[in-house]
Amino acid sequence: MRYHLLAASALCLLSPAAMAKSLQCNSMQTMCIISDSSELTIGDRVGVFNSDGQLVATAEVSRMRGDRRSLAIAHRTGRIGRDDRIALLDTSAIDGAAPVEYQRYREPAKYEIGTNLAYSTITLGDSLPGYEASLYGQMRQWGGWQFTGRLVADAVSGKTSIADGSADKVPLTMHGFGLLGGVGYEWFRSQPLSVRVEAAVGAMKVSALVDGSAEPVNDGTADVHVKNGTAPMARWSMGGVYQMGDHWHAHLDLAESIVYQAFSNMISIGLSRDLN
Repeated sequence: MRYHLLAASALCLLSPAAMAKSLQCNSMQTMCIISDSSELTIGDRVGVFNSDGQLVATAEVSRMRGDRRSLAIAHRTGRIGRDDRIALLDTSAIDGAAPVEYQRYREPAKYEIGTNLAYSTITLGDSLPGYEASLYGQMRQWGGWQFTGRLVADAVSGKTSIADGSADKVPLTMHGFGLLGGVGYEWFRSQPLSVRVEAAVGAMKVSALVDGSAEPVNDGTADVHVKNGTAPMARWSMGGVYQMGDHWHAHLDLAESIVYQAFSNMISIGLSRDLN
């Protein structure tokens, strides 16, 4: 639904009605009390706006007592804060003019799942090209903070130096499957474009072959910075998130990881979806 301000307060969140000192709401946020609002009367429709000017809730003045007004919340898309401001709303156009549109605040989903596909370069003797695919889930806590869990699959192949004194390069393949847990943080989550960082630690099961054999990796003859078996792993990333409608999000990230002693640099694209 589109809303616009009455002519008396059009686009001006500095009006007296918009400058109430604080909103006091019940625990369910179905009713709020605001003081110093003698300009409002019973039946007035108001919007509740956050500090970014986003519409958080719509309400109607239901009671009056002195300069205190009771607001019955009609619709809410996020939690109302004590410092949120109110402004009069009207649903009819003024003098035939098109109504002013407001960006609605949408509270981030508590749970989200997603997938990423990355192109990487990893130091296995030489820098070799590779790919990473991952599935992750996250649970939002404490505002922009998120707990994350991630399943990772790596695949690398190419020719590399093995630090055995030979100038020849030999074929190398590596596959890895890892499990990571960590934390993330997202800024501007209610905006069309947000910024997200993530850091996680865990372990990866590594299978590497040099010239078709695992022995040079296992006995250390080939110094390719990894060992076969389970190795500690860490991964961190930073990128942008584009909000594709109400529930879908597109990701573009720059990421780094380390498995045993092998560093990897990645550029990653992804897609995620809210679960609630």
